[in-house]
Amino acid sequence: MLSLFVHGPGLLHNNVRRIETPEDFSGLKMRVPGGYIAEFVEDLGATPLFMSSTEVYEKLSRGVIDGAAFTYEALTAFNLTDDIKYSMTVPGGIYNTSWFLVMNEKKWDGISAEDQAAIDAISGVAFAERVGAAWDAADAAAVVAIEEAGIEVYAAPAAVLDAARASATTLETTWAESLGSEFDGRAALARLREISGVAQ
Repeated sequence: MLSLFVHGPGLLHNNVRRIETPEDFSGLKMRVPGGYIAEFVEDLGATPLFMSSTEVYEKLSRGVIDGAAFTYEALTAFNLTDDIKYSMTVPGGIYNTSWFLVMNEKKWDGISAEDQAAIDAISGVAFAERVGAAWDAADAAAVVAIEEAGIEVYAAPAAVLDAARASATTLETTWAESLGSEFDGRAALARLREISGVAQ
């Protein structure tokens, strides 16, 4: 393991309606990356549809889906600004995907100590900070483009935020219990929130 990092906060974007109440999710077909966010979107009342990032433009422009769970940056990276009208935010983001940088251990053992030191110097926190800065810059540039495209970016209303937190709590409890007695999922989540400074 050389480094870990995450992308910017995930939002829920759609071209049908502004989400004012939990009931407004009903009937929306939302692209999701799978896993937790698929269960979360379904729990809120929308229909989650898994597809790769590169499929979203075609599906959205043809009306196969109504929206997507994506970062700010993804709207510009995948040319979606003409087909999105509303982007809903929540504190800390609806989700963040964890990424990792790894190297085969045998290959690592096979390189010189000098090369190992050089790789170490740009890995770990140094790599995470560099990538994080790049993600932040991409999100900041995308926010400008999103505003210029006339997409309405708004904070989730209290009732929607309450429903989202309730769903997240249920999903987190299910995940923590699925680990059995060997791991303490609740403690891991608490520590993650302590380190990141992002509460649920």
